[in-house]
Amino acid sequence: MILGACGGGGSSSSDSGNFSGSTDTSAIEGLWDVTDGDDIQYIQYTADGTYYNWDYEGDPNGSGENCYDRSPGFPILNLGGNRYDGLGEIATIVVNGDSMTVTDSFGTDTFPRLTGVAIADLNEC
Repeated sequence: MILGACGGGGSSSSDSGNFSGSTDTSAIEGLWDVTDGDDIQYIQYTADGTYYNWDYEGDPNGSGENCYDRSPGFPILNLGGNRYDGLGEIATIVVNGDSMTVTDSFGTDTFPRLTGVAIADLNEC
């Protein structure tokens, strides 16, 4: 998934890896609801260049446990101009209030900020 949000693996740009960027990702910081159908998933972007996938195991696509499988932290670089590189995957990410729009080689998707829920509220498996 592009930066944990949409699409599927692989590099979306032939120039990935040719950038030096900043780990300041405060512009996209937050917990975002990237649920796809009945597959409940959240993405957490930290202000210091790390993102995590939170996948709910109690949905029909999970193990049935009432908990969230958290990925290891993955690095993300701010390339400037709303462009970000997460594991060689380049995307444009724009946050407008409680809405995040991600554009990558798979298209454009908009996701809502998860409000009223803190990371501490997510029961980690």
